[in-house]
Amino acid sequence: MEDASLSQPGPQLGPQPDFRRMAQGLQQVCTELAKFANLSPIAQSAAILEQMQQNQQQMEQQFQQMRQQMEQQFQQMQQNHQQTQQQFQRVHQQIGQVRQDVMQVQQRVLQVDQRVLQVDQRVLQVDQQVQQLRTDFTMGHQAIEYNSIARFQNSGVARSDHSPTTLREFTTNADIQGFPATPAQLSNELIALSLE
Repeated sequence: MEDASLSQPGPQLGPQPDFRRMAQGLQQVCTELAKFANLSPIAQSAAILEQMQQNQQQMEQQFQQMRQQMEQQFQQMQQNHQQTQQQFQRVHQQIGQVRQDVMQVQQRVLQVDQRVLQVDQRVLQVDQQVQQLRTDFTMGHQAIEYNSIARFQNSGVARSDHSPTTLREFTTNADIQGFPATPAQLSNELIALSLE
């Protein structure tokens, strides 16, 4: 006698996944993701980096020039001081003149001190500007990363009861005001942009 459980048909299976189509879809997604480098915020980031590198090179050149000038001035001061000492030893009668020379050297030292202070202030200003550029770049980079993830998430939002993830401003890393609240509004915005 046959077993009754073997003679009964199994459950009916629905359509099976098409792995070839899935692989093609993933390949298309990868192709499109590679095009993110063409977005203007990324291109601007590269320009900002290049500008920062140029600024750094200019700062290094200026610092080197200032250093050379300071060394030359210091050598000049040393030469002046040696001349003053020689005059002291040779001619006791010219003490008055030597004192005037010493006063001039002191004035030059004061001027050099003032110039060094000005250079310090300029370096501080440049440092603050570089720090601001770094902050702006970091903020922009964070917005780019967040927007990349948000775009990927939004590409899968199809149901009207799910809100799309809001993109962020590149310069402030804050949510974009007036970003579409539904997938339908997002689609309409994308269609409108493609028609422009």
